[in-house]
Amino acid sequence: MSMVARHLHGPLLLATALLLLHPATTRADVDLTGSWTVYGTYSGAPQGPFTWNITQSGTSLSVDSGGSTYTGYITPSTGSLTIYPTIFSPCPDVLQGTASADSNAFSGSIYHTVVSCSGGPSTCDCVPGQEVGAASGCRIGAGGDCCGDGVVGASEECDNGPELSTGCCDGTCHVRPAGNACTPDASPCTTDACNASGTCTHTPVAAGTACYDDLNPCTTDECDAGGMCTHPAVAAGTPCPDDGDQCTLDQCTADGTCSHPAAPDADGDGICDDADPCPHGVALGAARLKVGRFTTPGGDDRLNVRGEVTPPGSIDPVTTGVRLLLDAPGGSYLDVTVPGGAYDPGTRTGWKVMPGKFTFRSPTPVGGAVRAVQLKMSAATPGEFRVAITGRGGTFATTPLTAPVVARVMLDPPTAAQCGETTFPAAACTARSWGVLDCQ
Repeated sequence: MSMVARHLHGPLLLATALLLLHPATTRADVDLTGSWTVYGTYSGAPQGPFTWNITQSGTSLSVDSGGSTYTGYITPSTGSLTIYPTIFSPCPDVLQGTASADSNAFSGSIYHTVVSCSGGPSTCDCVPGQEVGAASGCRIGAGGDCCGDGVVGASEECDNGPELSTGCCDGTCHVRPAGNACTPDASPCTTDACNASGTCTHTPVAAGTACYDDLNPCTTDECDAGGMCTHPAVAAGTPCPDDGDQCTLDQCTADGTCSHPAAPDADGDGICDDADPCPHGVALGAARLKVGRFTTPGGDDRLNVRGEVTPPGSIDPVTTGVRLLLDAPGGSYLDVTVPGGAYDPGTRTGWKVMPGKFTFRSPTPVGGAVRAVQLKMSAATPGEFRVAITGRGGTFATTPLTAPVVARVMLDPPTAAQCGETTFPAAACTARSWGVLDCQ
């Protein structure tokens, strides 16, 4: 006998005492001996009907079901019963239920049992775990109402056949209160509650309620009005996970796919805008570049960058400064930011503003390269500025500059919205004496 059965000994003594004290109101002991029609459900699927031949001897039960045998135990005074297969299994499925007082019906739930060792290895026993099914039995030939046969008899309020303990018709075929939680339909988009007639209903939640994540960053996860979890695509162009390539965009398509198209090259310089320090730049026209002396000691390097640019908006180098970048096949060759700030007579450094002209001066080369910047408005072309960035006595040309060379002049370095650029191909560049590269 299992530990569960041994623990029933005390209640049996109590029941006997009550029988002696109140003989007129005590029910007769249950005896299930006889032939039965048994209905069931397991993992959501209907089972049976089966014919069981049950033999009860005291508190012991044995069941023959056409070749399958089961054993178990019962408390005759209350009808509480447990039945499980006789085929060896460390922890088999069990039926735990209750028989009716007239011994003509029983019903209960089927559970996977699991090992429990509350006091160490010597106390291990199998206890009910997950509920996986239900069963109901009706004595053959008894007549009258039989709870669990699916037919609502005169003495029954409901009869849905065998139901899990979370069903809305209880083991005596009476309706559980409306609003009780009941067996879920596995949809996260419905509420599961009993109605007043003993049926488990599944009412859709409000459309738009969040539901399970389909792990697609380009869809939303929300319930529809019919109680289904749906995954509509987000708006096209919504950012999605980066593929690690700085020259691709990472954005959702209209059909809910994370795509990585090539990034646009708005300024046509062959460099994707995500990696372009001069995105949406305009042409630096009539450009000229002279950089040198590479082969001599530091302190005599020279720089001369000239060109014409029409920025798309207004400029204020006194506030923003100016940035010059020279890129060669080996990468960045020169990157110098001339800071903003009005001219300071004490340091002889800063910007002066005159009608149609901005001028920067510094007695020492900024970034080892730039000593003067001039931005002069063109008298012939409205909005155009003539750019001149020069330097002497610098120390930056530590290695020779080789073509092609990309020259960029940012007239507002913080945003780079006002930017002019040009590319000097190899054919436009000549190596001069004293290690000077001349491009035009």
